[in-house]
Parts: sequence; structure tokens; C-alpha cells
Amino acid sequence: IAGGDPDGDFAINRTSGVVRVARRLDRERRDSYELLVGAQEAGSPPLYASVLVNVSIVDVNDNAPSFGKAADTVGVAECHPVNNASVYTANATDSDFHKAGRIRYSLLNTSDSGFDSTQR
Repeated sequence: IAGGDPDGDFAINRTSGVVRVARRLDRERRDSYELLVGAQEAGSPPLYASVLVNVSIVDVNDNAPSFGKAADTVGVAECHPVNNASVYTANATDSDFHKAGRIRYSLLNTSDSGFDSTQR
């Protein structure tokens, strides 16, 4: 590989020309490569050719969503309107791309979260 891979993420078999992944790729670190692959014959003088290979890294679901902080507190008046009145807006982010990064919210069972709803 003559260019486009400064970190050595790919390797090429010098005899077969097969390009392989040399180390773990991460789309959040780098989403594409333009590899310059060269070929040289054994003649005298040796002749050379090259091809530009565009590699797109396809994202997988390898990052969990995260909130800006681990806990939050809100106060709600006992006379707060029922239903369509907002008391809190959850905001999480996920660095995965497309479908893998879409976030859905839900209320967890309080016993699963470690919170005891019977405490006063």
C-alpha cells in the first residue's frame, strides 16, 4: 500500500495483492480510506502501476447511548397537570451512525434502577 493508510490499518500480501484489515477499525475514529495500491513488475527497468481504492467503513452498534450526567433531580408540584404536561426531557447521545445510533427512551422499573420507590 503506497498511500492513504498512515496508521497501518490495512496490509497487503506482496505476492497475491490481497488487501486485509491489519487492526481493529472504528467508524467513529475514521469513516473512509483512499488507499493507493501499487504493483511493480520484476523486469528491467521495472514498470509500475497504481490504483486508488476507496474503502468505506460501515458502522456497527459498538457504542452505548450516554447521558450528560448520571442523575438528575426535578421538582413537581402535587397539583401538576396530568398527561401532556412535561416534567423532564431526557437527552442522551450515541456516537454510532444511522440506525445503530437512533435512541428510544423508556421508564425503567424502579427496582432495576436501584431506586426504592417506597422510601420516604
